[in-house]
Amino acid sequence: MMPLMKRTSLPILAALALQAACAAAAPVPSRGILLDSYSAIVNGHVITVGEVLDAIRPEQARLMRQHDGEDLERAMMDAFRAGRDRLIADELILADFAAQGATLPERAIEDHINGIIHDRFDNDRTAFLQALAEERTTYDEWRKRMQDQLIIQVMRQREVTSKILVTPYDIQVEYDAHPENHTVPERVRLKLFVLPDGAEIRLAELADRIRGGALTLDDAVAHFHMTVQDAGEALDSASLQPALRDALAGARDGALVGPVSLDGTDYLVQLVERDPEHVTPIEDVADTIAAGLRRREYDRLEKIWLNTLRGKYYVQVFANDLFR
Repeated sequence: MMPLMKRTSLPILAALALQAACAAAAPVPSRGILLDSYSAIVNGHVITVGEVLDAIRPEQARLMRQHDGEDLERAMMDAFRAGRDRLIADELILADFAAQGATLPERAIEDHINGIIHDRFDNDRTAFLQALAEERTTYDEWRKRMQDQLIIQVMRQREVTSKILVTPYDIQVEYDAHPENHTVPERVRLKLFVLPDGAEIRLAELADRIRGGALTLDDAVAHFHMTVQDAGEALDSASLQPALRDALAGARDGALVGPVSLDGTDYLVQLVERDPEHVTPIEDVADTIAAGLRRREYDRLEKIWLNTLRGKYYVQVFANDLFR
């Protein structure tokens, strides 16, 4: 086995490496954990706790907005383990690339680096070098990371992405197997009308006069100063209150139903438009189904590939607990 070479040695106690804006509320480990503690060893390379924390930093801020207390600790540990596993996978891929004696053309590396500088810094190399200085990272260190990133991309493309094949038959089978994913529920557009307090007519009587043709709805609104509530967007029929859903059963577009009592207030309800439940045609969802099948196949092939790499190279994982 190759000698164990640590990339970093930071002999300080770590509260989780959160962004500065979140630091005051950061969940601090009860006794602290060394940033250079081993989280995993992959083919002689050490992955430290600090490296894992740095890799999951963007996710930490999101978790802190969504959780607190013990829930936050559990979520953070899940994120930590997932981040560690991603770094292990990266190291396995790099180890296999090296074992194959493979190399990348210098031109490909330079194009990758130039693309990053162009996209992230608008091709401003002064701003780029300033950012490196602020991170206390040398250009050579950063270049090595970008080279490794490109190697991982190339290897994933070769070993996983290029092997994915989704045929029209696969799409049809998936479409037929899960009709519930393509069924659009019934939706309705409504207008609700309510009389003001102290109106000179009862709502039921007004509804009868409108339905009997003695009065138009527009005239009733104007004459009796009715309040009109336009629901705007179509509503899922299943989400309506039972009394309203029952009143609308069998009604045609444009029909006036009611009075309907909703939360203690009586309304007349106009069914502006009903869009019946229907199944979306396969041609309208084929791209979405294909994308889902490709994601599923990618995950399957990647798992097989990484398990193969784990069998070829030494991997040791340490049970880090950030909060105990």
